[in-house]
Amino acid sequence: MSGCRNKKHSREKENIRDLAQIKDSGELVVLTLYSSTSYFNYRGQEMGFQYELSGQFAKSLGVTLRVEVARNVDELIHKLLSGEGDIIAYNLL
Repeated sequence: MSGCRNKKHSREKENIRDLAQIKDSGELVVLTLYSSTSYFNYRGQEMGFQYELSGQFAKSLGVTLRVEVARNVDELIHKLLSGEGDIIAYNLL
């Protein structure tokens, strides 16, 4: 069993980008959920505390920010592990 698990785990690791790869791509992909504090769109303007933090982080890296919204926490984690995003910006606790 652990052989199968390790194979799956190593496959997941191939999808995960490190900091150098993020910088080379020029884009930070942030995963989040819609909420009044993390991310929302008001009159065409993206807003939210987590959105603002993510934007500042992307700026400090010299890359653009792309936000991907998931339906729930399980989908957030799945998307992160499958390489569909670089970080989760949401209060998970």
